[in-house]
Amino acid sequence: MSFNRKFMKKKSKINNDNSDIRILHDLLIIAYKKIKKKNLRKYENVILILFHELMYFFSTLIINKKIKNFNQPINKLLINKNLKFGKRNNKSIIKKKKRRKINLIIIKIINTTLLCFYKKKIIFGNSISINFFGKLKVITYAILFGYKIEFSNFQKVFIPKINFQKKIINQFLEIIEKKTKIKINDNIKKDINLFIKRISLKKKELQIFNKKNIYLLGSTANIYNRLNAINGLQESSNVYVFGHDKQTGIIDSLVNKYDDYCLCTHYVGFAKKKFFKKIKYKSYSDIDDIEPKYIENKNFSKNKIVIKPIYFNSEIISKKRGLYIPRKFSNYLSLTPRELLNYEKYLDWQNFLINNIDKLDYKMHPKDKLSLEQLKNIVSFSPKKIKVGSLENIIKNYDYLVIDYVSTTAFSDIAKSEKPILYFDLDLDRLTSVGIKVVTDRALKVKINQESTKNYFNVNSIRKLGKFTHSNKRLLNYIK
Repeated sequence: MSFNRKFMKKKSKINNDNSDIRILHDLLIIAYKKIKKKNLRKYENVILILFHELMYFFSTLIINKKIKNFNQPINKLLINKNLKFGKRNNKSIIKKKKRRKINLIIIKIINTTLLCFYKKKIIFGNSISINFFGKLKVITYAILFGYKIEFSNFQKVFIPKINFQKKIINQFLEIIEKKTKIKINDNIKKDINLFIKRISLKKKELQIFNKKNIYLLGSTANIYNRLNAINGLQESSNVYVFGHDKQTGIIDSLVNKYDDYCLCTHYVGFAKKKFFKKIKYKSYSDIDDIEPKYIENKNFSKNKIVIKPIYFNSEIISKKRGLYIPRKFSNYLSLTPRELLNYEKYLDWQNFLINNIDKLDYKMHPKDKLSLEQLKNIVSFSPKKIKVGSLENIIKNYDYLVIDYVSTTAFSDIAKSEKPILYFDLDLDRLTSVGIKVVTDRALKVKINQESTKNYFNVNSIRKLGKFTHSNKRLLNYIK
């Protein structure tokens, strides 16, 4: 069956594994290996440097070509029509980061006071998962050991054998155009070359570093963090990348393989170190299948989890108040060949769910691509059921929670609550063996039949599952 028919067919699944996205991914790996043969290190390889952007841009091109029914309201809102390499919504991804004035003042006072002691630097990147006390520890360490504290800025990187590497990119463009039937015009080629030029440092501009600096960075999917990580690795500094979500060890996603795990000397995640060691999945290694040095983030909440037993049957669901917490709507794109969400089908599922379970409200994602008004206009249930605001505060008003996607920080947050969780498995998640145990011990899992166009499940059938008493043993072991 062609992808066009499979994607748009009423009985198609919410999550599709698209062959053209897999071709894109595999061709990028082939291009990376061609450059690697020239004895270039991974952080000197232009394919890895641009991997995130290349996947984002070309997967979107592929999906835009495949989706024929642009007139569907959900497609009109989520199709990325203004696609341009190195940009989001016509704005360059290289934009100056605004810093809080109080942070700038504090750092300036510390650096000015201890100017004579400086030997090296600690560079703070964007979106780091460190709380206030963690940052205080870093500042104390800097004062004691003579580090100047800086916030990361836009940094150019040195890309050796640049003409050869550009030749490989051009070969990749020719092949991907032929294999996937997408049109790659001269403007696309020009945009890619201009982006490479903008981030490239000339050899004569290279500096020699005698001291190791320390880089504390958030996810390297962020271009500022990515370029600073590359600079840190090129100068043989210690580069610590802090995971931006709380699913380390739970999800089996290829995204970090080409982002965070590739461009660091140490990876700081939320799982216990012993759990990270147990995870023997390729997704928990870098592009060369080498595992990063792992550090447990001690800032993860260790509050005791108390779970209330609940009978998940039709009577309880009808009488108790439930809150549905979906994944967000975003532009059509795919950063891995494993996931391509059919938002038409997903919206159909959401409408069915809310309309078939009484007293079930809808929690809108805070980073949803759709505005509140847009969402209200495309759903078939009462707009009054849509709730916005802090998840932590909203769930206090409900007796149980409903989810259909656990590969998200939201699941980690609600797992710490006292609320029973009903998990409808739509085959959206890719979990490790540890993740499967954690999820099934914390939530009541119901497998959904996606082949039906009318009835995904029968509410009455949940009665057959009987009493489900949550076990928090494995979850507590995981986060403590």
